[in-house]
Amino acid sequence: MDSLKEAGVVVEFDQKQSADVYNEITGKPDAYDVVLAPGDPSVFGVDADLLMRWWYAGDVWVDGRMHWKGQPAQKKFDDTLEKAAQAKGEEQMKGWHDCFDLLSENVPLYPLFHRKTPTAWDGKTLAGFKPISLTGLDFLDVGSTK
Repeated sequence: MDSLKEAGVVVEFDQKQSADVYNEITGKPDAYDVVLAPGDPSVFGVDADLLMRWWYAGDVWVDGRMHWKGQPAQKKFDDTLEKAAQAKGEEQMKGWHDCFDLLSENVPLYPLFHRKTPTAWDGKTLAGFKPISLTGLDFLDVGSTK
């Protein structure tokens, strides 16, 4: 919160349960300026299609919370995301990048991620450990050498 204040953002902190916040803001575009909420679909992996569909496709977030349903940019996003999902290789990557550009230019809801994941371990004492590309830890077939 201090970082936001230092950036010149007026902060009024009101802690609520997620369901209470979402019930309050759905359909009321003037009910809030900014909502910071936990939620991390990246626990399912780093699939760009899944992450963009989680936040930016469908009715709940798009219509009830972002209020861009039916906007030209939203239609272009949906079309671009579908084309990227059908493409492969560099063509798919370009489609996803185009989607990210559309989102960053047009959407008032943009997720910020901060994950705590291990970046180092001692292979001499933690035998067989391998990092995974998701949040969390996988200790299957891992043993201690001590």
